[in-house]
Amino acid sequence: MAEDRTPQDADKYIVRFPEGMRERLKNLAKANNRTLNAEIIARLQASFAEPAQDVDRDAAIASSTAEAMLKALDRANEHGKLLLKKVEAIEARLIQPEGASLFKAGTPRVR
Repeated sequence: MAEDRTPQDADKYIVRFPEGMRERLKNLAKANNRTLNAEIIARLQASFAEPAQDVDRDAAIASSTAEAMLKALDRANEHGKLLLKKVEAIEARLIQPEGASLFKAGTPRVR
């Protein structure tokens, strides 16, 4: 039967992180209120998650991304409508009846 181990007796493994990864992990650990070690363990455990959990997580991410994109498209559509109204107003001021001049009398014209 396995003996109870203290944290000091736990398996230890030295890892060489690529440039910048340790700092990223430290920042994520701080944001998640974990130690660096706890963050690494949590991420390793998550990588062993059942595929069904991954599918559910991916579906949730896709759903929220799609929702955010639809909102952004709605905002863009509203901005486009406002822009079109402004362009139409400018066109209405620029388009003169045939024979009418866009320039006031006495205004020099550029050739």
